[in-house]
Amino acid sequence: MENITRDTNQLSFENFYKHILVFALLSTSGFPLFQGKTGDIITFMLAIGGFVLWRKTITGRFYLLISTFCLLLLIQTLYFGSMYVTTFAYQSMLIFAGAFSIATLGIDFVYIFQRIMLWFTVIALVLFIPILINFNIYNFYISKSPIHYETEVMFYNFKSVAHNIFFLNFPGDFLMLVRNSGPFWEPGAFGGFLVLSIMFNVLLDNKMFSWKNCILMLAIITTFSTTAYLSILIFVMLYYYIKIKSMVMKLFTLLFGGVSFIILFVSLSFLGKKIQIEIDNIQIDVLLKGGDTRMASAYLDIKELFEKTVYVLFGRGSHPMTRIGTVDKEVLRNNGITDQLVRLGIPCFIFYVAMLKGAFEQVNQFGAKQKWIASCALITILVLAFSETYFRFNFFWALFFLSSIDLDFTGQSIKFIPGKPLMQSA
Repeated sequence: MENITRDTNQLSFENFYKHILVFALLSTSGFPLFQGKTGDIITFMLAIGGFVLWRKTITGRFYLLISTFCLLLLIQTLYFGSMYVTTFAYQSMLIFAGAFSIATLGIDFVYIFQRIMLWFTVIALVLFIPILINFNIYNFYISKSPIHYETEVMFYNFKSVAHNIFFLNFPGDFLMLVRNSGPFWEPGAFGGFLVLSIMFNVLLDNKMFSWKNCILMLAIITTFSTTAYLSILIFVMLYYYIKIKSMVMKLFTLLFGGVSFIILFVSLSFLGKKIQIEIDNIQIDVLLKGGDTRMASAYLDIKELFEKTVYVLFGRGSHPMTRIGTVDKEVLRNNGITDQLVRLGIPCFIFYVAMLKGAFEQVNQFGAKQKWIASCALITILVLAFSETYFRFNFFWALFFLSSIDLDFTGQSIKFIPGKPLMQSA
């Protein structure tokens, strides 16, 4: 047998178009320069364009998934009334963009994402590490960069200025916390996509410490992100605990992971101290900020979800007047797990998570063919989502629909590498 990989290096208009589409999915889901309704509309048009141009087809599973979530949006619209019509249209657009993107891209979605993510990671490291060595480099970038966008944000009467030079974003608190955000809206978001990229590499290669993953892990270190540190530690521990057959080595893996976690928790202020403060201040954050921390967001989201049976079954929706139950509608709810739970309701949330697992299993079929890795990836992405509202964005709707593609090893974008046998399931 021959080892099968995707050939996404071919020079063709179709391949170029696919790279643009994946970049659109990624950038509208994480880059502050491209986030917003305009970017989402362009992404939707690109997805539709590729679908029509190459005469792609949608299987019955696609129709089932699209129908399920559009029906949920329709129920929410009927319940909340006319004010929800524009939300229905916008959220439907995100769902269709994800479906048509995957119908156009297939599994190339993953391979192209891996390439784009590695490019941006290397560039971000090259630009950011000099700042850690000499902070004056930051001022040099701001004054000399040919691309420079400045944004002033007022939040709770506090003014902050964010600077963006395309390959690096400097959030408003950068002068207080020197952390690598890459091109993403904040370091935690960058760290989350880095962890996702590492998981894709492992799903494909069944190898944790490849040269690509080492670069991605180095970038994670520079984010100083609590959730990124915890999630990559959890993923590595789960991976080796299941992969290792020796019970002695399994116990050693647990011991090593536990000791590492304790050391990091105690020694890093942005890890242990930060988590403890959020736990201790839940009630204060609820009263004064309406849920502007992960723990307070989770507390309020769950409390508001169970206010009515209809919310439990069908969610509170995505409109700011219904999504948040507190008086302050401008507050940020930044716990991605409970955010999606409240938006969709319990049944569709469970369905959504199950399909994410299916997406990881699909990726795994093109590589390592070790189903347990998909379970490790699912647990890890749920840990990641506790810190960021990833699931509401284009990229993750595309990942959701990845579970419904038909495995096809006969397309023109496949290349065969002689002499390397396909890995068999354990």
